[in-house]
Order: sequence, then C-alpha cells, then structure tokens
Amino acid sequence: MAKFVMMSMVFAVVLLKSVAAPTVHVVGDSMGWDVPNNDDTAAFNTWAATKQFVVGDILTFNFASNSHDVQQVPKASYDACTASNPIGTLITTGPANITLDSPGDHYYICTIGRYCQFSQKLSISVSAIPGASPSPTLPTTTTPPTTPSPNSGTPEDCTLAPTSGPTASSPGGSTTPPGSISTPGSSSTAVSTVHVVGDSMGWDVPNNGDIAAFNTWAATKQFVVGDILTFNFASNSHDVQQVPKASYDACTASNPIGTLITTGPANVTLDSPGDHYYICTIGRHCQFGQKLSISVSATPGASPSPTPPTTTTPPTTPSPNSGTPEDCTPAPTSGPTPSNQGGSTTPPGPASTPGSSSPAASVGILVPMMAVVMGFFF
Repeated sequence: MAKFVMMSMVFAVVLLKSVAAPTVHVVGDSMGWDVPNNDDTAAFNTWAATKQFVVGDILTFNFASNSHDVQQVPKASYDACTASNPIGTLITTGPANITLDSPGDHYYICTIGRYCQFSQKLSISVSAIPGASPSPTLPTTTTPPTTPSPNSGTPEDCTLAPTSGPTASSPGGSTTPPGSISTPGSSSTAVSTVHVVGDSMGWDVPNNGDIAAFNTWAATKQFVVGDILTFNFASNSHDVQQVPKASYDACTASNPIGTLITTGPANVTLDSPGDHYYICTIGRHCQFGQKLSISVSATPGASPSPTPPTTTTPPTTPSPNSGTPEDCTPAPTSGPTPSNQGGSTTPPGPASTPGSSSPAASVGILVPMMAVVMGFFF
C-alpha cells in the first residue's frame, strides 16, 4: 500500500509539471548582463541565490550586441575565466534567450577582454522539477584585479579572450533558444520560440518615419501559442500595453488587456490564438509607429497571417529619433496601474508548448497506469 501511495505521488508530480508554465529570468534584473559596478565580485551569483531555476525556464541576458557576449562553459573554465571547452555556441547578439534544458549546475561567462575577471559570470543550479529547494552553486571567490574595476563594462584590456569553440552566432530576432522546453509526460519534445520584437531596432519609435516598421518585421515570422515576445526597451522610457483592435487603430490605451508593463526588457507569452495588438502608451509614440499587430496560430506549421499594417496618417512634425517625440505627455489610460515585470517573471498565461499533451491527455494516461499498479497490489 505504501508503494502504491508513493507511485501515485510521483504520477501527480509529473502531471503538474506537464502543465506548468516556464519562468523567464532576466539575468541581474535592472543591472543587465554587464560588468558589475563597485567591485561586487559575486553580483550575479548573489542575484541567482534568491531564484529557483527549473528545466524549461528561460534566462534572458540583456546586453548591447557586440559589446558583450554569453558563453556556457564547464566549471573549470568558469573558475579560470577562459572560453576553452565551450558548451554550445558563443552568443554575441543581445538580448539573448537561453532555455535551461537539463538539470545540474550551469556556468556562463562573458568572453570579451577581462570582463569575466571583473565578475561578469553566472553560476546557477537547475532542478528537474519545480518545488525543490534552490541550491545554487556558491559564488566562486575571485581575487579582484589590481587595476580599478571599470564602470559600465569598459575595462582597459578589451582584447578578446581566447576561444576554441564554434564561431559566433546571431540569436537576435525570432530565435529558438538552445535546448528544448521538455515537460515530463508530454508526447513530444516541444520548443517555445522567443521573438525579439523588432530585432536590433528594439521596442522603440522607428526612425525615418516608418510607421509600419514593426508590422513589416512581423510579416516574416510565425507566432504560435506558447511562443514568447521579448520587448527590449529602457525602463520608463517606453512601455507595452496589449489592447483590442479599435484601441490599436486609434492609438489609445482605453479598454486595456492585461497589465501595463513599464520595466524592460518585457517577456510576454502568447497564451491564445488569434490577433494580438500591442502599443506604447507614452506621448505620441504609438502615432509615430511604436505599435505591433500579430496573428497567433494554435499549432505550428500553419502559414503566418499577420494583420496587415494599419495605415496611419503621419504627424505633421518630423518623426523623432530614438523614441523622443516632442509631445511626451502620457497618453490617457483607463487601465490598471503599471507593474514591475523586471527580474524573474512568469509570463502571463500558461505557456502551451505545441505538441505537448494537454492536462486531459495526461490524466487519460495516468488513470490506466494507476489501474495496472492497483491490480499488481490487489
């Protein structure tokens, strides 16, 4: 009888895991993936000590492309701050989204110059199932360099660290993070695609008056339920609000859907099929083209059918550069108060990974298995 109870508990854990949504962790929160200030040699490991990382979760390394990079390495290379024996591909384009695809200790460094020696390195411990007590690897003691620690990631020695790994790849834009989001009990290994909205343009007011820039970007992508949109922007300079089509066309935040997001980068999980509309509510940013319309499919493989770009009459004043129109008063909104979505966040709604079994299917498998076990004991 005791064995039967134990096996039932194991099956229940598997069933819960199969419907759990992945958590997106923004590495370092607002600090971003950069050289820590104030000689804090354990900054990233101190951040990780308060988090729990589970297989299927996503790490977002927020950095400027080609100013930093991300390389997974074994512990010996992590301790020595060298890119020898790399694991996977060197990532040079930010923000980078990496899916945790296996339990155990994971180590990441920046290979540029002496950035790793200046503590741009991260060590985490990944659990196979949620609910276990986090057990992050203790921060490695690093002897601070004799030269003053740089501010904002600009040490004097900026030569590239040696690497024997594969050539750099560019994960910007619509990317499939390394590894799969594997949920035990699913019928197949499903992968969530992370789309960096606008690629290197980021979530900003388009330059050159291109009011259809974001919809032009979306026209080449396919969006599926469970995929993640990463809106890359500076906190409080822009925001993200999902709205219905009428509010999207009118560039107004009336009748908002969900919570206004003011902290970047923001990760939004696509939790339902159909047309989705997003705008920036600050000033006239939406009128200047900071708006996105996409069409989300329920299953992969269908031809993308994004909503055609809405024709908007350009404003009479010149289009601003880098998201600073003359009129920057907040647009009126009747929605909920802003929330802080930085750091370790669970994207809104469950991430339904295409191809994975639904809860009903999992229960259908569970019941006959339990019947076999009961027959064995009774």
